[in-house]
Amino acid sequence: MALNKLNELTLLNWNCNGIEKQFDYLSHFIRSNKIDIACITETHLRPSSKCNLKIPGYVSYRNDRICDKATGGVAIIIHRRIAHCCLNTPSSEKLETIGIKLTQSYQQDVHIIAAYRPPNKPFPTDILKQILFLKNPIIISGELNAKHKTWGCNVTTLQGKKLLQIATEKACAINALTAPTFYPAHINVKPDILDLTLTKNIKLPIIQRPQPELNSDHSPVIITFNINKTPVTQRQRIITGKINWQKFREQLSHQLSVPRNLTNNTRIEIEIENFTSAIHSAIKNSQTPVAKFNFQNCQIPNKILKMIATKRQLRRKWQRLRLPHFKNQINNLGHQINQALEKNRFKFFQKTISQISPASKDQWTTIRHLTKEKTYIPVLKLKNSEAITDCEKARAFAKYFSSTFTLNNAHDTEFTAKVENEINEKWYTAELPIKFISPKEITNQIKRLPPKTSSGHDQIPNCVIKELPHQAISVLTAIFNACFRLGYFPQQ
Repeated sequence: MALNKLNELTLLNWNCNGIEKQFDYLSHFIRSNKIDIACITETHLRPSSKCNLKIPGYVSYRNDRICDKATGGVAIIIHRRIAHCCLNTPSSEKLETIGIKLTQSYQQDVHIIAAYRPPNKPFPTDILKQILFLKNPIIISGELNAKHKTWGCNVTTLQGKKLLQIATEKACAINALTAPTFYPAHINVKPDILDLTLTKNIKLPIIQRPQPELNSDHSPVIITFNINKTPVTQRQRIITGKINWQKFREQLSHQLSVPRNLTNNTRIEIEIENFTSAIHSAIKNSQTPVAKFNFQNCQIPNKILKMIATKRQLRRKWQRLRLPHFKNQINNLGHQINQALEKNRFKFFQKTISQISPASKDQWTTIRHLTKEKTYIPVLKLKNSEAITDCEKARAFAKYFSSTFTLNNAHDTEFTAKVENEINEKWYTAELPIKFISPKEITNQIKRLPPKTSSGHDQIPNCVIKELPHQAISVLTAIFNACFRLGYFPQQ
């Protein structure tokens, strides 16, 4: 996904009618169609379900229905490179919801909600009004089981009238396809439009395309919005492969020379910058890329792709002609595709595991990838608002701590002025003449550094500092002694 050219949001709206047995098929569909956000309804998952909705490169959020029988349930699957956070949306037995908020850097945050209303429950007027009360751009995708001839349904129901009334009151647009999205298995029941997308405060047009794919009586609908997606900023690492430490030391020694003219603060800053750049350059030139363990490299064989293409053609014929033998062929071929995708995934997993050496770090990386669940900080409830995004939570903590840890009122102005003058005054850390430190002292301190501590803003980890050659230690010694001599603390 090219993050520097993202100007559209691709969303999937699909009632899967049970996701566990066809999750591999859904995973392939999401990646092959480059879906950014998938709103899935009727997942039929329980909190104890083995299906954890893990797709490489994506993050999932779900709201399972708590009952004896596995029914209902909603989920959202979003690409992890899109900046977002989970929303605390109102949900009940009348309307099951799960929501996320896209954090925009220069626009209003966009709320995206997957919603499902069971057909035997009252219409959730109060919940919908509560969701649509916000002034943010809102997208609600799912099945509300509300029919009205205004958006192309065969009949108008009471639930459809209530939905139209709410949409009119809240200035909300009801976006529906011109073709049916629900094709019941019984040929005497007419296909209809059940899958809707509600938008508020989004004036840009949207494009909806039904797809004759996947295994459900509902067609998946791909929706394209002209909404900018803010990518997640990832920290750049200078170590991206295996380093040849001997080559690193040789290159760094060749680039560095001990400075002789550190007579002022500016020269010290320039020398520190040159020292840092030399280390970055030496690391870059002395490392070789290493193939990372990645589940996203699983390729789908042509045989399975042909089966998917055949099923797509049969589904189009079934939707057009509604002949029972087409439906039987689609069901049989769908089961074969699910089994083939599952076997291919296990085969790829076994092949990848067999290539990992027991002494390699990739073994532990794989175990963490399979067992560790990513935890998210829940929404923080404040006095009059809620902190949802990471920035909002950080501001809430900063405001709290700044109000808690406040300075005492200083009544002695004379003493305060004296302290401020001494702080701002240039002073020395030792009496003259200063006893300079030696390279041996610096080497002893470097040996005591913990190897796995996170690096600072210069991105140089301790494992690199421990491999510095004698020439680099001499440069560091000269910089430290110049700082002591001038009473200067570097800004870098």
